[in-house]
Amino acid sequence: MKHAKLFAVSVAAILIAGCAQPEILQESRAPGEVAKVRSLLIAVDGSAFSNAQFGHYGRLYINAMGETLRDSAGSIPVSLVTTDAMQLQDEIAKAVISTKPSQIMRLHTVSVTSTRGRPIEAVWQVDITNVSVRTIDAASDPGKFQTQITSRAVYRVQLSGPTCLAGLITTEARVESCGREMGNTIASRLRTVHVMTPESVVR
Repeated sequence: MKHAKLFAVSVAAILIAGCAQPEILQESRAPGEVAKVRSLLIAVDGSAFSNAQFGHYGRLYINAMGETLRDSAGSIPVSLVTTDAMQLQDEIAKAVISTKPSQIMRLHTVSVTSTRGRPIEAVWQVDITNVSVRTIDAASDPGKFQTQITSRAVYRVQLSGPTCLAGLITTEARVESCGREMGNTIASRLRTVHVMTPESVVR
C-alpha cells in the first residue's frame, strides 16, 4: 500500500509539474533602434514541430506560443500566421501583402534536441524587422503593378526551452503550458529591451 501511494504521488507530481523556464542564449539589435509599431504580423514557422516525432502535440505547442505572443501585444493590432512543412504556398508573403504590417516578428527553430527519438528541447530564433509594403509600376509590363516589400532588421534573440515531450507522461495541457511559457518569455524579453513601441505613444 505504501509503495502504491508513493507511485500515485509521483505520477501526480509529473502531471502537475511545470516546464523548465526557457533560457535566453544570445541577442542583438540595431543600435538605438526602436520599432514604431502601427500593426504587427507574427509569423511562426512550425515546420520542425510538424515532424512525426511530435504527433499532434507539435501543433498544440506552436498554437499556444503564437497565441500567447498575440495576446501579450496589448493595444497593437496583430495578425498571426503559423506555417508548417506541408504548406505549398508562402503564407507569410500573402499575409504581408494583405495586412500591410509595419513590423514582422518571425519565429523559427534553429535546432531541436532529441533523445531516444523524442524531441526534448528546441532553440527558437525571433527576428523583428521593420517592413514597408507599397505598390509600384511593373518595369517589365507597363500599365501593370507589382507589390514591393522592403525590410530592415531591428532585433534578434535566440532562446532555448523544453518541448514537454520528454517526460514519462505527455499531456496536451502540459505541452500547451510549455508553448505559453516560451511565448511569455519572448514577450517579457521584448518589453525589457524596449524594442517595440506602439506608434501612437512614440514622440
